[in-house]
Formats: sequence, structure tokens, C-alpha cells
Amino acid sequence: MFKVNSLRETVYQSPCGPIHYWISILNLDAITLVFLPGLTADHRLFDKQIDCFCGKYNIVVWDAPAHAASWPFQFNFDLFDKAKWLNTILEQEKIAKPVIVGQSMGGYVGQVFAQLYPDQVKGFISVDSAPLQRKYVTAAELWLLKRMEPIYTHYPWKLLLKSGTKGVAVSDYGRNLMRKMMLVYEGNQKRYAQIAGHGFRILAAAIEKNLPYEIKCPAMLICGTQDHAGSTKRYNKAWHRDSHIPLHWIEDAGHNSNTDKPERINELIEEFLSIFREINNAPILPGHINCEGCRANGAKTVFCEHLCEIRKCALKMGFPTCGCCPELESCPTVGSILENNPSALENFKG
Repeated sequence: MFKVNSLRETVYQSPCGPIHYWISILNLDAITLVFLPGLTADHRLFDKQIDCFCGKYNIVVWDAPAHAASWPFQFNFDLFDKAKWLNTILEQEKIAKPVIVGQSMGGYVGQVFAQLYPDQVKGFISVDSAPLQRKYVTAAELWLLKRMEPIYTHYPWKLLLKSGTKGVAVSDYGRNLMRKMMLVYEGNQKRYAQIAGHGFRILAAAIEKNLPYEIKCPAMLICGTQDHAGSTKRYNKAWHRDSHIPLHWIEDAGHNSNTDKPERINELIEEFLSIFREINNAPILPGHINCEGCRANGAKTVFCEHLCEIRKCALKMGFPTCGCCPELESCPTVGSILENNPSALENFKG
């Protein structure tokens, strides 16, 4: 476990209450990993990630509003308030290159942040989260999200502790950690129920806004194969299908996959950041912009090789280029290019 004294604990006083966060800054021009835990979890959820990345990158991790140390807190805020408070914290700390790593509810906060500040977020990693777009959620799911607090209020605490622990992780480490985080609320089940119920309600409200919630920065989706929290796996399959954001399945991992398989998650984050560094930090040399084209086996730019949604879609469909795809002329992925440059269609076909 990382030593708390290796990060600086700071408190941001929001209009609703204090928000505790921990921060380590190596260089303001460097990448900052912003870790956002899920509902009812606290900053300890990312212990294994902070162990790995502290000293390599800037780090920010918080106890979300009303969670753990971020208390007392008024429950009259929404997901947009959380994203705005996060932005204020990053601005106060002069952080310029945030890469948001959001687990479950933390991923929703990250999507709202990207909606509000599309030019500020430099990367987004979803860990067992789901898309915020309205089209993915059924009316029944929305109805249920708004009515969860009484369930958490009246469910016997010992059973809640057992189900909450086993329901999110499959490893001993992951379950023990979740138990420790839940025990913060032992003797105050009302507060735990308020946190959970309010969290689900503001999630439903954000979905019902029916906003684009488009991720315009480099992004990655991560989901455990044993994630049985709601419809997370179904959501991620659809999210990947529609957005073409890379999706990585973590074998033998539950909803808190970063605690069940921390080494694999850390590898994926490092791979993601290596591409990010090449695009954002490396000097642009003549060799970097030489490209021999999609049809050739020669050099390609970092963007084309790893992030171009058109190329990724073509390869996924089994075509050397999208010019070979029968759906080319109606394809939304390449549509914006064809709309602005109709002659490109002939180049694709040629």
C-alpha cells in the first residue's frame, strides 16, 4: 500500500462541504493521473495503481463528495457539480494534462467532465463504468436508479456488508479492501444509504439530460469478465461497438477489476500513457510524419497506428482499408471526412 505521506492531503471547501484529495506533483508539464473511485468506495480503491505510478506521473485521487473523509456534506449536488469541483481542484493545482481514470461512478464523473471541458481532458480511462448516453439505458433501469435508497436503508447491515464485498470483487485482496471501505460507515447505515441512493439518483438525472457525452480525447474501456454489477458488461459491449473506443476484458475480475487484477490494469494504463506521450510530448521529427499509407506495410504515424478510428474500424472488420467495406458510403465513422471532402470517397475506393 502506498504511504499517504508520500502524497499531500489537501481539502477543497465546496459549497456543500469539504472534499479531501491527495496529490503528488513531479512536474506541472507532465501527465497527471486523476483517479476517481466508484460509489461508496474511497481513495484506497486505487492503492495498487498509486503504488505503481507514484513517482512516475503526477497523481490526484479524492474521496468523492460525502464519501469517507469528505464529510459532513449536503446532498444537494449533482454529477455536474462534482465535475465542476474537480475542475476547480485541478485549476488550483495548475494541472494542465489530466488523464482521468474513473472506476464505475468515477467514470461517469469523467464523462461529465469531458462534456463540460472537452479541451482540458487529455485522456480518459473507464474502469468498469458505462456510457452516460440515454440510448443505452432502459426506462425500467432509470426507474430503479431513482428508488435505491430505501433498499440500502432497510437491508440488514451484515448482509449488505457481505453482498457489497462479494458483489464487486472476486479476489481476496479486492473483497477485503471493499470491506474496509464499507466499514467506514458501520454504525451509520443511514449515511451509507444516502450516499448510494443519492449517487444513483444523480446518475439517472445526468442520463436523462440526454447530452452527447462524447469522448473526444484518447480513451480506453476496461471491464472485468466477472463484473455482475447491473448491466455493466452489456453497456461496455455497446459502448465499444458504437464508439470504437478500445475495450479490454479483464479475465477473472469483477466490478472492481483494478483491485482483482491490478498488475494487468497497470500494464494497460502504462500502454495507454506511452501512446499519449508519443502524441503529446515527443518532438515532431520528419520521421514521425512519414506515412506510406494504409495499403502499404511501411511506416505510419503514431496516430494512424493506434488512434485513428477509421483505420481501427477497417481492421476490426477485416479490411485493409475502409475503401473495401460495402458500408463505406453510409458509414458514420468516415462520414465527417466524406461530408467535408467528397473527393475523398474516390480516393478510398481507389
